[in-house]
Amino acid sequence: MVFFSEEVKVRLFKKLDILYGDQATTLLNNIEDLFEEFTDVNAIQRVNGFNSPATKEKFTRRDIILNTYADSIQDPSFTPLDCLKTFSKKYLQPIIGGCHILPFYEWDTDRGFSVLNYYTVDSRNGTWEQFSDLKNVFDVLMVDCVLNHASINNPIIQGALIGTEEFQDFALIFDEKSRPSEEEQLKITRARPYPVLTQFFVVNDGKKLYATFDKPLTNEIVKTGWVWTTFSRPENPDGSVGTRQVDLNFQNPKVLFEIIKLIIFYISKGATWIRLDAIGYLWKKLGTNCLHLPETHLVIEVLIEIFNLLDPIKPVLISEVNEPQDRALQYLGTEDVPKSDLIYLFTHFPLAVHAVLTGSAKFYNEWLPSLKEAKGRLFVSVLGTHDGMGMKPIGEWLPEPEKHKLQTILLEKHGALANYAKLAGGDEIVYELCLTPWNFINPENSSEEFEVQLRRYLVVFTLGLMIKGVPSIYINGLLGITNNKNPLDENRTINRQILNLKDLDSSLKDKRSHMFNVMDEILKLISIRKNESAFDVNGPYEVIPVNDSIVSVVLFSSSARSKLIALVNVSETNHNIGIDHSQFKFKADFLTDLVSRKTYAIPPKEDLLEITLSAYQVCWLRE
Repeated sequence: MVFFSEEVKVRLFKKLDILYGDQATTLLNNIEDLFEEFTDVNAIQRVNGFNSPATKEKFTRRDIILNTYADSIQDPSFTPLDCLKTFSKKYLQPIIGGCHILPFYEWDTDRGFSVLNYYTVDSRNGTWEQFSDLKNVFDVLMVDCVLNHASINNPIIQGALIGTEEFQDFALIFDEKSRPSEEEQLKITRARPYPVLTQFFVVNDGKKLYATFDKPLTNEIVKTGWVWTTFSRPENPDGSVGTRQVDLNFQNPKVLFEIIKLIIFYISKGATWIRLDAIGYLWKKLGTNCLHLPETHLVIEVLIEIFNLLDPIKPVLISEVNEPQDRALQYLGTEDVPKSDLIYLFTHFPLAVHAVLTGSAKFYNEWLPSLKEAKGRLFVSVLGTHDGMGMKPIGEWLPEPEKHKLQTILLEKHGALANYAKLAGGDEIVYELCLTPWNFINPENSSEEFEVQLRRYLVVFTLGLMIKGVPSIYINGLLGITNNKNPLDENRTINRQILNLKDLDSSLKDKRSHMFNVMDEILKLISIRKNESAFDVNGPYEVIPVNDSIVSVVLFSSSARSKLIALVNVSETNHNIGIDHSQFKFKADFLTDLVSRKTYAIPPKEDLLEITLSAYQVCWLRE
């Protein structure tokens, strides 16, 4: 059976030829062989189980994704993956139909993103069978492809550092002579403030060779060198080297093949959405900033070609680019040169938090029209993520004084913890602030009434739902979890609590509890969004400025026949507003607020539609 048409082969070869020259033909043949093996052996049974037409869209407004660690919910009697299934089936199905399970493979640091083995489920989390079984709860299973780096103890990295033939040149290794100069290293943009190169040692302990970052005291050192570690870490409290993640070398075509094989494997296990972690750092070239290089974009173009052939599975490719929005948008490509299906939208959350903490929607309203370029291909973290709130994605949408104001409020009043990074040239910046979603929006130990805090919280969530794209909500955001007060191994742990299944169940059965009320209100809003065609991901929208404290948008369905006026008061003050409704040509005599169910009579064309919005009120008006 032939799966790669001549047209596809020509396109793929052109891209691979630019990347790998005379090695392109071999790589293309290997990919085609892999593709046919997967389709013949693994995919057919899964495809037959979908019972969906080949014309099925990759994603729609009905796709809402829960973002969680495999072990966020635990119980001594069950594996965490089974706990996740139990919780989701009882409380989320069918409202939230997708689940992004953060790395559940064997790992050593960075809460799963320092992968020891890409092909095995950490036994503490469960099994592949239990992962696949989540398809009985969720329509969409999303996983991370941690393709930029792996743990030093991953067999791939061990082989590369030791120098085995199988994994030769799988990492970027330097000796003292070839080691990049300090000047070259300063040009590199970093996500961390620590050195980009880490010294390693190959040791013979009398039984085997192994590579380590910790200089041995007694064992014989066979060789030493320096290896590229974009996500380096500080020393551990005991003085040992904290860095574990070693970058893979995509200048070697065998590395790209291994990643394609890995993605195919994940799809064979039931994953249909693949997140490319830290994709911007993928390709390294000394003399550049090693970020967003043309070769990185070519790799994505190769991957999307492969994804687009997997009908009727229709896997979704998502690029995670924690950068200013103009940079992230480049990962969508064009109609002529497609790249990712979706990109992460990291700009919404900090701008929305700024809006509710200052009471001004001015900058949020100015930013919203810029999203039209994405045409609905956005993966929106509506209430933050498992990491901190990135500051770089704000770009220039907030003036420097406003950025400083936002950081000051969060650090001094909300208990935020700051992580730092280095720009090309060596300047250090605040890379992200760490808090739970609830405490980004509400101060720690607030004396305000819970109802006020909840309404403020829902403002940020609602704004995320109004963006044309796919909303993703981290489990802590869904439940309104407050800051972790246990000892923290790193700043991000403030937002990475482990929840007991029985305690969680008890809280959600209590209709007076904080947790029940937060999740209940969020699920109501999600239900409204899923049922209203005006939220179609590829439908148009227009911002209609009415007040600096009000986000006001008209949302249209993909056919533009259905429309909805969305109004959100980001301030603690009531506001009376007037809307020129004549431009929308409503046919009915009244509009209904889908949130409160209140109705508003439509006045004559010459009169404004007058509405009073109370503090932090959300109003979605439809005929």
